[in-house]
Amino acid sequence: MEKKKPYATTLPHLLWQNKEKWPKKTALREKYLGIWQKFSWLDFYEHTAAFAGGLKKTGPGPKRYPHFNRR
Repeated sequence: MEKKKPYATTLPHLLWQNKEKWPKKTALREKYLGIWQKFSWLDFYEHTAAFAGGLKKTGPGPKRYPHFNRR
């Protein structure tokens, strides 16, 4: 039996792996103003990377709490 490497099961790695396998396939759906919106694996990866980059740049320091809104 093949043993999986630890990094192969982390959320960032799985997100990257799915982005590579199925970039245009729907990863997530949400209803906005009564209309279903679709997000591909590539969209999901890019939004997540941008959000992570913003957190890394500004960083929630002591007494600072990140406030964000998707829209």
